[in-house]
Amino acid sequence: MPVNSSALVGLIRASLLIGIIYVTQSVICVICTTKKLQQYSQDKRKAATNDVPFDSDKEEISVLTTSLTFGICGIITSSLLIWGILKRKHLYFVPWLFIAFFLIIITGIYQLAIVYKFICHILEPDNYPNININIEAVKIIIFTFCLVLQMVVYKIIRKLRKELIFEHQTRVFETSSATYIIQGL
Repeated sequence: MPVNSSALVGLIRASLLIGIIYVTQSVICVICTTKKLQQYSQDKRKAATNDVPFDSDKEEISVLTTSLTFGICGIITSSLLIWGILKRKHLYFVPWLFIAFFLIIITGIYQLAIVYKFICHILEPDNYPNININIEAVKIIIFTFCLVLQMVVYKIIRKLRKELIFEHQTRVFETSSATYIIQGL
């Protein structure tokens, strides 16, 4: 069911705010990750000039590279989202929705892993001695909040996309000639 015009304006404003927050977060992520990669590269060069063996941590590099990639994708998809909202073009929402859905799945899987580890520690505390139950409980609360927030944000953007599709279809229907519509049926 289509929403009224004031609700649509509210959806547009909320979606623009979401887009701006995501672009800002992605830019910060790219800047911080780039600085960390530069620091890693400088440490490697210093170790090479001093003939000190450098402990190359491939896991850290892969995490930083993945973080940089997601940051760049976030900037691009969130910029497309903002552009789509401003121009009322629902197709520009698709990349952002795809990435957001993927991140919801990843967060959900990570949340399940944390809960599983927490339950295993409660059932068999001797097998998991290095786990701090308080920290794990806080992680569960934080990731539950993040997961719910991601789903709410996703629903808002998806709702706006559906409204813009409906608006586009209505506009096409209104500009069509009555003869064409009757012949098409």
